Amino acid sequence: MNNKKILLGKCYTDGISNAFKELGYTVNNADKEITRINDEETWKLVEKYKIEGVDYVFSLNFSKDMAKACNANKIIYISWVWDSPHVNLWSEAARYETNFIFLFDYAQYQIHKNRGLNNVYYLPIGVDCGLFKQMIADKPSVKRYEADISFVGNLYNDDEHSLWDKVNYLPQYLKGYIDAIIYTQKNVWGSNLISTIGYGEWQLLKKYVNLEFGDGYEDGAYEAAMSNIISQKIAQLERMDLCSILNNKYDFSLYTDCDTSFDERIKTRGHADYVKEMPYIFNGSKININITLKSILTGIPLRALDIMSCGGFLLTNYQIEIAEYFENEKDMVFYEDMGDMCEKIDYYLEHDEERKRIAFAGCEKTRKFFSISRQISLINDIINT
Repeated sequence: MNNKKILLGKCYTDGISNAFKELGYTVNNADKEITRINDEETWKLVEKYKIEGVDYVFSLNFSKDMAKACNANKIIYISWVWDSPHVNLWSEAARYETNFIFLFDYAQYQIHKNRGLNNVYYLPIGVDCGLFKQMIADKPSVKRYEADISFVGNLYNDDEHSLWDKVNYLPQYLKGYIDAIIYTQKNVWGSNLISTIGYGEWQLLKKYVNLEFGDGYEDGAYEAAMSNIISQKIAQLERMDLCSILNNKYDFSLYTDCDTSFDERIKTRGHADYVKEMPYIFNGSKININITLKSILTGIPLRALDIMSCGGFLLTNYQIEIAEYFENEKDMVFYEDMGDMCEKIDYYLEHDEERKRIAFAGCEKTRKFFSISRQISLINDIINT
């Protein structure tokens, strides 16, 4: 019988907590997500639970402050990184032997393994399939959750995610070079053009765009952070185009709290709560669109797994790892570009039974291989090997 104690940062559902309890852990839940508390709060939290005999601390994403506190107190720190890239992995604190770091993007895993992080492991994202399954069984009949085509997500056009638009002081060549990458990538699917930015251009960017990380970060942090900023600009352009195209052609429902004034024809249904509403939307929409951030190099994004675990039909851009785990036109469907997306939408709106079979198969596979409880059991096996 497992008699270990674990401290969990606040998570998006109770699924992770329940999974550890099923494995016999005594679970203490923090009031906040661990990666969002400051250094002083981190040390107080660790010292408090050390007295109570906590053996492990767990968080989604990696906190360098928590890693330092756990290392000093000889407590194992487990982090499951759901961001790609994740800048804190370039901190010196990521190298502590008390860390177990799990990455969902295999390409990012390889990057960090190759730079000598021996405490990193590959593990795809998991979803709270038990919660979603029960919610779908009790699904209310509400018009808000029904549509031919739906997209749930951020348009990345707010101040927080529009950082590239604020970089308006670069030399003409450098600005043109990066803008060319951005606008070409928007129309090129299946490859990552940000990775083609040359060494000389990175050095010029560092000269003109200062990003503050604090002490203890290694080479690579700047490129990771700037890649994320550029990826968010690409996502903004892609998603605004997507919304305009789909809204013009179909019964399209957009669930977001972002500004849609770029196209006055678009009517948003507002923000959809992740737990209280999102599962109903995915299940109630005939076709659910996923468009993956370019900063996710190969991994399966959470949104794709969410859609399938709720019994929704997934139409998504190509990702290497989606193709490895799921079969195209059997579990989900890939689109190659916006034109191909519309052709696939037209086809599957006309073929109800085929669409429903695909949604069912995707749901079954996701619940079997990507549940939170299964992934946490894999984490448990590794940390106790």
